[in-house]
Amino acid sequence: MTRALPALGAALAISAVVACAAGRPMPQTSPAGPPLPPLAAVHDEITALDAQLTADRDRLGLAAPTADDLGAASAMTTATNTCTADGSQACADVCTLATSICANATKICDLAAELPGDAWAVERCDGGKATCATASARCCDCAG
Repeated sequence: MTRALPALGAALAISAVVACAAGRPMPQTSPAGPPLPPLAAVHDEITALDAQLTADRDRLGLAAPTADDLGAASAMTTATNTCTADGSQACADVCTLATSICANATKICDLAAELPGDAWAVERCDGGKATCATASARCCDCAG
């Protein structure tokens, strides 16, 4: 009977730990392990960045991306402006806006990557990449 007491005590201790752990909610984690940000907060960030991108697109007089543009953009891996202004103020303004658009598109895509399977976020990312490509082409055209 004396041998049974330590085993019984160990069994009770394990039962208590399991019971306590079962009642505690597990934090939401991503496949990599760290907690995921709240969905609404990420959507709010994407919405704010998309609004800035749209305002810059409107300043350049560019049309919103079409469904075909979005389809082509989904295959793009990055959103960057690779040209620089030729020295004129008008071209410098175009290239500055293109760079801003591409930076916001990259941020949107980084946030969308935190939300696997979120079609809305992916669409905002693709729209940003398509707008970046168009704005970059406008910058490159004026840079000559």
